Amino acid sequence: MTPDEEGLQQYLDHRPEDFTTRLVLADLYEETGRSGLAQVQRWLVKNRRYPYLSLNYGGIWFWWLGSYPGQEHAQLSEVIHDLLYKRYLSNKVQAVWDKKRQVIEDALFPILLQLGEIEE
Repeated sequence: MTPDEEGLQQYLDHRPEDFTTRLVLADLYEETGRSGLAQVQRWLVKNRRYPYLSLNYGGIWFWWLGSYPGQEHAQLSEVIHDLLYKRYLSNKVQAVWDKKRQVIEDALFPILLQLGEIEE
């Protein structure tokens, strides 16, 4: 991880709703040959999505299935959420919740690719 990326990631840990910073991160991913992760960030911006940070569970980031008032930004479609959860069950890869926001955002890549939401 470059120092620039580390700074952007740390900033997004505190301001995940900053979609402009997400676009800067997407550009940085592109410049460093990680177009898939760039597309994930652009998909998050386009769909106005970012995970929810629950302090009740010790600072765990979540994607939700269902509607929680005020947390619509963390709600994924049933198809995407189910595929993320199945990925977790089969590979033990954190995909739906984790202490690191970046982990569950990056976990969207193979799912969005599989569904044709992004391109490789």
